[in-house]
Order: sequence, then C-alpha cells, then structure tokens
Amino acid sequence: MNATQGVVLFGTGAAAGVVNAVGGGGTLLCFPALLWCGLSGRSANATSTVALLPGIGGAMLPYRDAARPWMRDLGLLVAPAVAGGVLGAVALRALPKGEFLHLLPWLTLAATVLYAVSGRVVARLAAARGRGWTLPRWASSALVFAVSLYGGFFGAGIGILLLAMLTWMGVSEFHRSNFLKLALWLILNLAAVAVYASFGLVRWPEAGAMAAGSVAGGWFGASAARRLGEGALRAAVVAIGLGTSAVMLARG
Repeated sequence: MNATQGVVLFGTGAAAGVVNAVGGGGTLLCFPALLWCGLSGRSANATSTVALLPGIGGAMLPYRDAARPWMRDLGLLVAPAVAGGVLGAVALRALPKGEFLHLLPWLTLAATVLYAVSGRVVARLAAARGRGWTLPRWASSALVFAVSLYGGFFGAGIGILLLAMLTWMGVSEFHRSNFLKLALWLILNLAAVAVYASFGLVRWPEAGAMAAGSVAGGWFGASAARRLGEGALRAAVVAIGLGTSAVMLARG
C-alpha cells in the first residue's frame, strides 16, 4: 500500500462511516476502493469487513445503558449468527477464485438494488407486522442463520438485510431493532473475520487505513448526513454500486 492508496482508503472509510451512520451501505463504497488498490475480490471482501468493524461497535455505544431488556432476544440469536458467519466465510474461501469473480458483479448489483429499495421494503414490512415478536423462535433462528450465511460470504447489504429481517420478524420498535441489527452484524462479522484471518484473506495495512477513516466518518457522520441529506448520500452510494457492477461486467 503506497501513500496515495492510504489516503484514498482513509477517505473512503470516512465516507463509509458517514453512510453507515445514515442507515448502511458502506461496503458498497469500501469494496470497489479495495479492488482499485489491487486486492482480489475475496481479499477485498474480507478486508472491508474488518475495516468496518470499529464503526459497527461504535454505533452500539449509545445503547450501552438501554440494551438490557433486549439482551434475552439477542442471546437466542447469537448461535445462528455465529454459525452462519463462519460457514459463509468458509464457503467464500472454498469457492474457486474464478467462480467468485464471475459472481462478483451480480452480487454487487443485487446489493445495490437492495440498498436502493430498502427504505420502501422496510416501511412495508413494518406496516404489515406488529410491535411484538411474531415468528416462532425456530423460524427466527433459521432466518438469522440464512442472512448471516450471506453476510459471511459477501458483506455488502448485510445491514439492510438484517434490518428487513428483524422488521419481518415483528421487531418494529426503532431502538430495539437497531440495537439487535448492530449486535448481530458485529457478531457475525467477528465470526467471519476469524475465518478470513486464518485463511490469510485480510490485508491488514489496507484494513487499518480504512478502519481509521470509518471511525472518523462515523464520529462526524450524523452531522454530515444532516448537511448533505439522506437522499443525496443514497443516490451517491447507488451510483457507485451500479458503476462498479457495470465496470466488472464490462471486463468480463
């Protein structure tokens, strides 16, 4: 990693921190920046997951005093989140490099489209569900496992999927669903990162530069988001995601 790449990665991490403060989508910024720095698809995926971990942990700090009533809900979902994160990461490593390269444009495009429509999807799910837990616990565990499996394999859009999943399960109260989303996101990513690191997929200097930027961006994210507007931030993330998908498809 040279100085120019370090500056770009720090800046991208900061932008991702701002975007994640609004509601998610930071991976759609970090992933193409790491590809531009010469990382392989699998390494870029693993490195961006590591880089965004501090921002997720930091976003949980405001809930440190209020989260006690929700810890029982979280405890029931930890095991499927860990299992899904680990198996997703193992599947990423086991998939031949060429196969993953063929999947990359479509995974990025799917995550971008999901991000673009996430607001309407979550709103409709919230309208259709009550404020209580409306799915059986075994079904909730199966959902968490499936979403975590995707998160361990390819992280883009996982925050949005977790929020939509919790809303569909009936967790519609904002602070409760946001805490559970962040906690599950952190848990499955930590499980996946342990596998990534054991396989040597993480590029630590690049992850460090981007993580420092994401912490700075997350710290100032709320005020920056208010100045820029959520619509402008979402439009920028969608444009970058679509552009990255188009470039990868054009390159075959």
